[in-house]
Amino acid sequence: MTGELTLKRMLTVRDRELLGLFDSGVVSQDAYLQSVLETAKNYALLFPLLYDQDRAAPKASAGYMPDVTPTELQVLQMLAAGKSNNQIREQLGVKLQTVKFHVSNLLEKLGAKNRIEAVNIAKELKIL
Repeated sequence: MTGELTLKRMLTVRDRELLGLFDSGVVSQDAYLQSVLETAKNYALLFPLLYDQDRAAPKASAGYMPDVTPTELQVLQMLAAGKSNNQIREQLGVKLQTVKFHVSNLLEKLGAKNRIEAVNIAKELKIL
């Protein structure tokens, strides 16, 4: 944890220095934004467990009930039946990208890392 705080301070100081240079016109907006993006990527790569814990938080919260749309519920039921994205696309009559969007939303709302975990969490929450 100490290493994490040290790195976080270091990255924050670097970005603050760049912000000062940006404000004074020494550094372009693109250069500043690129630096901030790199900082965020590095932080996520160095501390993936931190982000996984945050993502998994909804399922661990007592009384949590995700706001699943009717279409997401249909997709969730098809996931539980073992259907592929292509099969779901055909059944719903939508584009493949739309199915992927719904699956991604479900994973996020349920705090799941994959389709199987999403189905299991939905069963625990009695959504399915």
